[in-house]
Amino acid sequence: MRVLQTGYDSPATGECSAMLNNTGKSKLASKRRSENHEVRLLVVILFPCFFLVETCKRLLHVGERRQNSCFEEAKRSTYSVIPYTMMQ
Repeated sequence: MRVLQTGYDSPATGECSAMLNNTGKSKLASKRRSENHEVRLLVVILFPCFFLVETCKRLLHVGERRQNSCFEEAKRSTYSVIPYTMMQ
């Protein structure tokens, strides 16, 4: 015997599983957009700070001489810190 699936979770309430799934997907998409916005904001704030620190290190000869540019070092530092700031 085959059961016909209508898309409704229960006939009594009339809730459609397709509608529930779309709502869940839109909430997930909204959360993802929010997190992407937060990451971009962190990059905009942190990158200039790390770039300034790296430039000062180069000018004051602090630490060993690195092969990468100040821009590359600041970018590497920024993207290595962001995962720790996004942990919940």
